[in-house]
Amino acid sequence: MKIMLVLQSLVGGGAERVAVVLAGALAGKGHEVLLVSDKTRLDEPFVYDVDARVRMIRYFGDKVCTHRMYKYFPKRMRHYLNLRRIVLNERPDVMVAFMNVTFLKTLLASIGTKTGIVASEHNAFERPPCAPMTRRDYFFKFFVNKLFDTVTVLTEADKSVIGNRLKHVYVMPNPLAFQPIPLHELSGNRKKQIVAAGRMDAWHYKGFDLLIRAWGRIAKHCDGWALNIAGQGDKASLDFLKGIAKECRVEDSVVFSGFHDNLERLFRESEVFVLSSRYEGFGMVLLEAMSQGCACIACDYKGRQREIIRSDEEGLCIEPENIDRLAEAISRMVGDEAYRNSVRANGILRAQDHKAAAIADRWLDMFEEIRQCKKVRRNAL
Repeated sequence: MKIMLVLQSLVGGGAERVAVVLAGALAGKGHEVLLVSDKTRLDEPFVYDVDARVRMIRYFGDKVCTHRMYKYFPKRMRHYLNLRRIVLNERPDVMVAFMNVTFLKTLLASIGTKTGIVASEHNAFERPPCAPMTRRDYFFKFFVNKLFDTVTVLTEADKSVIGNRLKHVYVMPNPLAFQPIPLHELSGNRKKQIVAAGRMDAWHYKGFDLLIRAWGRIAKHCDGWALNIAGQGDKASLDFLKGIAKECRVEDSVVFSGFHDNLERLFRESEVFVLSSRYEGFGMVLLEAMSQGCACIACDYKGRQREIIRSDEEGLCIEPENIDRLAEAISRMVGDEAYRNSVRANGILRAQDHKAAAIADRWLDMFEEIRQCKKVRRNAL
């Protein structure tokens, strides 16, 4: 099967990492996989390694379209024309558009072809009042998505929110970028640290202020432990968070360790991970921390993280924006070593369900169903 994945860029973000991991897993199963993206970003150094078996194509920058008026067209029109030419030349069996910035281009480029088209959504279909959905988001999620053969969402909670407003919705969790560690490696010495990760300038969304305040309530009872918040961001955000740590008198046990190019290593040397977000779609970083042997705590927005941490045996889920409950959960995880070690082992086993090869099989089953449905429709005409 020839599979085309369409992205705006291959630098940085979570959806980009998912696409790269998925592409490698699909190629590893013997399929021809193309990653189509913007040349201006393809020329930048990658944060994620792309499997050598995956073919990368630029849809902007290289003059794929040969129309004599091409150079006079607006940039967005050139994007579409190039992608259209790539689709006609390559004739993929299925195209997957990642994030709504590529949805309209993909729809237009596939008109009149036999290619199945999939919209891959990576943001939640509902938001809390502190981060409401924009009109543009709503338009793409509930109107543009109707034009695709299939829409994938990350959680059962999102599928439930959609209800019957969209047809052919599949729950497709993200694949792990890391290999889960062997259980026998859990016995190694780790730092007595609680780790969190995310951009500093997204501190409100990530709930880092809540996490520091929760730590401030219990730090004096957690001798030898530290809170490590990893991630880059602007100085103003960092100074604000440092101010909260000072206000809570925990500035000596809160570390802001900046950008990590190897989160895998950070998780492997840490005992506990906390996802303190006010809301989160699918907590990919939570699953990654579990895979590397961290005992995990997650603030669960409307059941989404509970789809990862299914019971207290795999970690602790608490309601968002509740500092008391967050402090209690951290205190329990830090104070009960036997429970913490059990959670770490169960978390690794849970992460096995999200290995890239297993998730790729789910995508392939969906692709085959799309292909069969299109074949039936063509025969009915």
